[in-house]
Amino acid sequence: MRFLGLALAVFSVTYILNLFYITVLYHRGLAHGSVKLKPWLRKFTVATGNWVTGIDPKAWACMHRRHHEFSDTPNDPHSPWNSGVFALVREQLRSYTRTLVYL
Repeated sequence: MRFLGLALAVFSVTYILNLFYITVLYHRGLAHGSVKLKPWLRKFTVATGNWVTGIDPKAWACMHRRHHEFSDTPNDPHSPWNSGVFALVREQLRSYTRTLVYL
């Protein structure tokens, strides 16, 4: 029973850390600049972001800006209108791969 509690605690902490990286550091800090990151925090985010989230920070910011530029059009990498709700995850991975090619 202790193992289950420990596993749940580790999952919770890592989930919250991942959520913080994506919503605050990647989305507001790197993609939009609405949160001003100090230079050391920006470098730390870029250096550790891929390890924490599994997503390259630069490619994520580029893909997210593309999402805002082409919202709900055929060029939108996040739109369920293009691929349907269930295929959205697969399409996001494909658009992420295409974004990496352009970088």
